[in-house]
Amino acid sequence: MDVLAETLELHSRAIAAGYRPEILFGAKALVVGAGALGQNLVLDLALGGVGHLFVVDLDHFENHNVTRSPFYPTPLEIETVGLSKARVVAHKALPVMTAPQPRMLYAIDPIQELGDLAIAWADVVFSAVDNAAARAYLAERCRMHRKPMIEAGFHGASLKLAVFGSDPAEPCYRCVNPQRTGAFSCEMYALEAEGSGVVPAVQNGAAVLAGLQAEQGITWLHDTCSLRGHTARLEIRTLAGQVSKIMINPECPGVHELSSSEPREVSVGPNSTLDDLLDEVERLAGPTVLKLPDPLVLRIWCTNCLQLVDARVPEWQWMAAPRCEHCGGPFRRLPEDGHAPEPMTLLDTRLRANTGGLTCMQAGITPGTLLQAWTGPELEQPATFRMPGTIQEVAIELSPGSPPRAARI
Repeated sequence: MDVLAETLELHSRAIAAGYRPEILFGAKALVVGAGALGQNLVLDLALGGVGHLFVVDLDHFENHNVTRSPFYPTPLEIETVGLSKARVVAHKALPVMTAPQPRMLYAIDPIQELGDLAIAWADVVFSAVDNAAARAYLAERCRMHRKPMIEAGFHGASLKLAVFGSDPAEPCYRCVNPQRTGAFSCEMYALEAEGSGVVPAVQNGAAVLAGLQAEQGITWLHDTCSLRGHTARLEIRTLAGQVSKIMINPECPGVHELSSSEPREVSVGPNSTLDDLLDEVERLAGPTVLKLPDPLVLRIWCTNCLQLVDARVPEWQWMAAPRCEHCGGPFRRLPEDGHAPEPMTLLDTRLRANTGGLTCMQAGITPGTLLQAWTGPELEQPATFRMPGTIQEVAIELSPGSPPRAARI
């Protein structure tokens, strides 16, 4: 039996159920979050025949993850691979991928730090993260690249699933979640959730929700997704559920307008200054306003001592530890009194706001970033500009059969 015939026999049950392996084998799925939901989701996609998987998570396994982590590492695996969720899941999921030429990538980073390269690479994006700030960022970047985002979450046995389409004219995650709030790491989320009475996932809920989420992704790839633009809720103990249509919020801060023309690639890199970027954009298109991928916090008040600090980071980075160095945070306290301006969201070639020589990378414009812009005499023409970059700059790729690389825990 040749390889193709053997592969088709392997997937004969899926074919009988209406799936097309030739579609799934070439599909690229980005899974952001490798906790209870993300691991079950990766398992379903790997067994289902999705040929290219990219797992992103910045956190590490902890003891309380054992009961809801199908890829929790053994003691030997901890010695060789470590406790990073993304690394462990990538190593353990690759051997169970059923595509004939599987490809597994991973990154031990927050999705905001990777920028757009992972999203641009994917055919479908799965949000399996706990915090609202990461979901909001992910939703906006998916819209910039016209990629679908399949988002899911739970409160104990109550499950929620939503499919946000790739067309900017459709309702998006920000339409129903306009605020960028939420803890950053799994540990911070756990503390915040405990304080607010949130019930974390159990394995049964994670397994059920992951199956539903994977199915929506697979049907999207087959152009048969029925939940597009809808939210589904299910209580797994009673099987009570409902499906509701998502409506566009006219005040939505998300992306609902994009240029129909191809993005222009700039010649400056992520280590160039913001002024260099503005010079390049002005040369290409004249007067232009650029929207930053994430609001840029220049100066802000420490949330503990209320002293002014010199932040100069994207908002997601500030939210990770919003304190000065005297209160356990990473940011320098400013010696003088002053004011804290609103986070900067736009860069204007005509105004050149003082950004203190910040580089594009420091402002969150990483390799591959797609920048929403408006050009023309009245700044009425939508446009996009792209920072150069390749997926190899942000991803670690595993080879089938390669031994685990030694890692520090």
